[in-house]
Amino acid sequence: MTHADVDEVLPDQTQTSLDLPSETAKVPEVVKGGQVYIQTLKGKWYQFSNSEETTNCLSLLPVTKYTDPLATLLPLVQDTNFTDHGTEKLDGQNLRHITVTLGSNAFDALADLDLVYGRILGGSPRQELVKLDNAVLNVWIDEATSYIHHLTLKSDTSFDRSNLPRSSTSSTIVKVEKDLTVDYSQFNHVTSIPTPANATPYVASASPALPGLCPFQLTSVINAA
Repeated sequence: MTHADVDEVLPDQTQTSLDLPSETAKVPEVVKGGQVYIQTLKGKWYQFSNSEETTNCLSLLPVTKYTDPLATLLPLVQDTNFTDHGTEKLDGQNLRHITVTLGSNAFDALADLDLVYGRILGGSPRQELVKLDNAVLNVWIDEATSYIHHLTLKSDTSFDRSNLPRSSTSSTIVKVEKDLTVDYSQFNHVTSIPTPANATPYVASASPALPGLCPFQLTSVINAA
């Protein structure tokens, strides 16, 4: 499981502290001014252009999309998909709990949030190979302010490997469950995100083995000298 603490300054600045399952230390990340900055385990900052290649190769969390996923998802929901649980107490606060069941028309929106299995295909998941079996969104809202305090999003997908080259004859259907949990706090809090000092533009130590492969990965970056 990956955990992230995020500060966001609209429209395009974020400061993230990532807890990765493969690392014992947190990985700091800053997105600002069209650049992405990653700090290595030894404390050095590396700089990348904020491009689609950087996002994909570093497997960066689309944190700016998590701040308001409802703006993307709610237009896809019909009235019959809502369940209102009424007011519940969460972390000492009385919040309105609403559950939304999403249909197959939410596939692209969920893929955009990295909640659809299939990146093995390269680029965006292909809907003809990946089936959205189930997707459920839960939100806990402060009715006085309309602020969301807690959000969970769970998706179940089936990935059909039978049409891929060199696929095995058995177990061609892979079922994958993905969960997203977001806690919101410090509403309207004024903050600033500093640009990391003395950041060095990252240069991959070797070219990718094949065209189209990533020239760098997050693991190699954070373990760099």
